[in-house]
Amino acid sequence: MSRIVMMGPPGVGKGTQAALLAVALGVPAVSTGDLFREHVRTRTPLGLEVSGLLAAGEYVPDAVTNAMVADRLAAPDAQNGFILDGYPRTLPQLGELDRMLGDLSTTAGTNPGRTLPQLGELDRMLGDLSTTAGTNPGRTLPQLGELDRMLGPATPLDAVVLLQADVEEIVARIVLRAEQQGRSDDTPEVVRRRIEIYRAETEPLADAYAERGLLLRVEGTGSLDEVTARIRAALDHDEAAA
Repeated sequence: MSRIVMMGPPGVGKGTQAALLAVALGVPAVSTGDLFREHVRTRTPLGLEVSGLLAAGEYVPDAVTNAMVADRLAAPDAQNGFILDGYPRTLPQLGELDRMLGDLSTTAGTNPGRTLPQLGELDRMLGDLSTTAGTNPGRTLPQLGELDRMLGPATPLDAVVLLQADVEEIVARIVLRAEQQGRSDDTPEVVRRRIEIYRAETEPLADAYAERGLLLRVEGTGSLDEVTARIRAALDHDEAAA
């Protein structure tokens, strides 16, 4: 199990846990937050564009984020898996991630997330076929690549871990961390604004991934080791049940 999305509100500890899990699994942790801050630090054109948004607690536009993530997941060290931290944040980004992973699977010549639809469902998607008679003399089976294109990309994720914690505890955590690190972009007001955006845009992803049977809810409060142990136990249980 090595293609994992880490979800949860800002400050819940996604980044720390993603890094630990990445080391344990031998795959890279891909953090959009770290990528954004590096661009800001080095004052790249992208960094200049997003620095104001980050300081205000706003999210970077999807088009910028999607391109950055797609480029990172195409890197050689991510071909055997990855831990995504901070992406996807919205339902449109979820769809874009599906497309990215489908493209990567096609490039690699495999598509582990694809399952063959039932014949009736396939008939419905391909058009007005004669399912009653069970035949369609004018229809020929498309090549596999064309079939994949018509059905849309697969979603070869192994699991989505959702870390949960009390809002006020999160605010206190982030403010303390900002003071310790000398960061000016994590004031209480900015943190609460980020959590508001998270609730409006990101929490619906939990429902979407739950419908796919991928979501694992994990309590994010407690010591670092306690949370790490909960995550590993949830992943191990999910893998054993698969």
